[in-house]
Formats: sequence, structure tokens, C-alpha cells
Amino acid sequence: MHSILRKTRLRSFSFLIGFFFLSACARFPVDLKQYDALTALVVYYNVTRACSFSFQSVTQPAVWQFVKSELESQSVKGHLQGESVTTFGPAAPGTGAYSGAVLAPNGKIYLVPGSATSYRVIDPVAGTVSTFGPAAPGGSAFRGGVLAPNGKIYLIPFNATSYRTIDTATDTVGSFGTAPGGAAFQGGVLAPNGRIYMAPFNSTTYSYIDPTNDTVSSFGPAAPGSSAYHGAVLGPNGKAYLIPAANTTFRYIDTFTDTVFALGTAAPGGDAFHGGVLASTGRIYLVPYLSTTYRYIDTSNDSVVTFGPAAPGSNAFDGGVIGPGGRIYLVPHDAGNFYYIDPGTGTVATYGPGGLPPGAFMGGIVTSTGRVYFAPYNEATYRYTDTGAAGSLCTSILLSGYLNKY
Repeated sequence: MHSILRKTRLRSFSFLIGFFFLSACARFPVDLKQYDALTALVVYYNVTRACSFSFQSVTQPAVWQFVKSELESQSVKGHLQGESVTTFGPAAPGTGAYSGAVLAPNGKIYLVPGSATSYRVIDPVAGTVSTFGPAAPGGSAFRGGVLAPNGKIYLIPFNATSYRTIDTATDTVGSFGTAPGGAAFQGGVLAPNGRIYMAPFNSTTYSYIDPTNDTVSSFGPAAPGSSAYHGAVLGPNGKAYLIPAANTTFRYIDTFTDTVFALGTAAPGGDAFHGGVLASTGRIYLVPYLSTTYRYIDTSNDSVVTFGPAAPGSNAFDGGVIGPGGRIYLVPHDAGNFYYIDPGTGTVATYGPGGLPPGAFMGGIVTSTGRVYFAPYNEATYRYTDTGAAGSLCTSILLSGYLNKY
């Protein structure tokens, strides 16, 4: 009897530890690798769905196995129908207007102002586009944005000379610090430690934003500059992989140590890739801009692999988005058509209407409905792709640093 009581008390105590651990994960960015015993308790009590974690905690490397399982369980449901493209809302400003899109906890999509002089938000439920806040700077001010654990979207400064945030709870715009300007950064990513790592384009420093106090810090060696990197993707291992544009070296940032490493394979250079997309396999699919080959980074061994047919080149795509069905939707820039990559088969296909203008879109985002919304750059209309997927992605994954960035 005493033995049974001891076991019962132990199980109750273990449950409480697991409960408080999960509660802490929901509130604070912690590295689960440091809590193996507690992680075992979480698994023991069957809290094994990625959707049970907060969008910050879900990016901890110890949780990747659950993220992978969730992505695969949705992907295997397949597609109920083929992709279709829909136009909605008012006319878009055009002329380099928006450079990326970020999904907020309120379910709305916030467009990142490039040359547009207004901040705009898409309500996917109502199918509307609204303006808010003060005038945006224009002049290719920002390229990309990242949702932080505090619910604010941090805009990545390209030509802007100050850092800015969008508080999605109030639709207000704040500013802090001094940004370098001069096409400094293109895109960024939220790391497991809660910091936002920016991809250095012309900047010669590696830098991150700490959203807890709105400070910017530099680290590591000098960055290459000279249009080096365009975007970053968080890998399952907590590394932020920089996407090579003009630079000929693949690099990643170890966000646990703030050190920068080079991969062995040479990159093409010549503004090769603009952005990348993480698949359930842990591979990062690079988005070809001028590159005429499709490639992915295998994060399990940091190798770079070429696959599929020849890519169009000629400023073809700028950003990509994974859908619930597992396909990766490339954001058409000069491509003229809509394309997707099927990671399961290594094939590339087109869909929807053609005839898109040069520089049509830059970046996009997926919602819980399985629709992929594109950020209009030169295109004068707002559009989304209905992926036709049977599954859907939960909020924790949609808002996470794996998907929610440009």
C-alpha cells in the first residue's frame, strides 16, 4: 500500500512539474535542450502535439519532432482540389509598395511597407484591406518583418534609418534606435532565444534585435556586405540559415552562441536566391531569383543539394511559403506565372493565371484557411492562392519563427 501511495504521489508531483514547465514555456523563451528530464515528463504525459506549445516555445529544437509530426500529419491529407488564385480588396499602390507580410495573433496580415507611404493590414476573414497609423517613410524603407513574443511586429530596416514596430493589439507604430540605412538588411527570423536575427545585405555587421528592451546588438565577425544575403530561415537545430544573394558562401548563425559558420558548398553569387522555406523534412528550400537551379539545404548535415528542372532565372521569385499540403509556393516577382515546389517528389509545377507584371510580389504568408497571401510590390491588385489543401496548420506553427517571416 505504501508503495502504491508513493508511486501515486510521484506521478502527481511529476505531473505538476510538467504542467509548470509547459506554463513557463508559454510565457518565456527557454532552451528545452537544457531540460531533458522535464521534456521527458512532457512526452510521458502525452503533451506531444506542437499545437500545445506557444509560438515561441514551438521553435525550441527539442520540440521539432512534434512540429515535424504535425506538418506531416497535415500534408498527408493531400489536396481536395487544384490551386486557384483570387483577386480581392481595393487597388494596391504598386511601384515597389510592400516587401513582405507578417501574420499577427489577431489573425490579420500586416504588410511591410517598402516604397508605400501607408501602413496596411489585410483582414482575411472580411477580405478587406485597411490603412492605419502614421505615414510610412517610403523609399524602400523596410524589407521584411518578424513577429516577436510580445505580439509586436518588428520591421527589418533596408533604407530606413530607424527601427520600427507595429503593435498588433492597437495598430500603432513605434520607433526606436538608429538603423544604418543604405540597404542594410533584408529579412530576419525569430530565434528560440527570443531575439530577431537580421540578414545582412549591405550591412557589414551581424546584428539582432532584443524585443524585451528594444535594443540592437552586433556580434561575430564582420559581415561581407555587398548585397550578401537576402533572408534567413530558422532550422530545426536552432540555427538561422542566411540565404545567399550576391555572396558566394552559405552561412548560418548559431543563435545559442551568436557565432557565424560557413558551409562547405560554394553559393552561385550574382543575386542567386531571395528567401527560403523550411519543409517538414528539415530541408530549407532556396527561392531562386537569378539562379537557374533549384536547391535546398539539408540541415541534418548542412549539405546543399540541386534538384528538379532548370529555374527560370531573370528575377523570377522573391520569397516562398509552405502550404498545409506540404507544397512550397514561390512568390512570383518577374516570373509572370505562379509556381510551386513539391518537396515530396522534387518536382516544380505552375498553376493559375499568367500575365503578371514585372516585380509583381515580394513575400507572402499562409493562414489557417490554407490560403497564401502575396505582398504586392509592383502588382496593382491584392491576391491570394487557395492551396486546395485538405489539412490546416495550427496557430502555434503559423505564428512561429519557422514560417512567419520574410
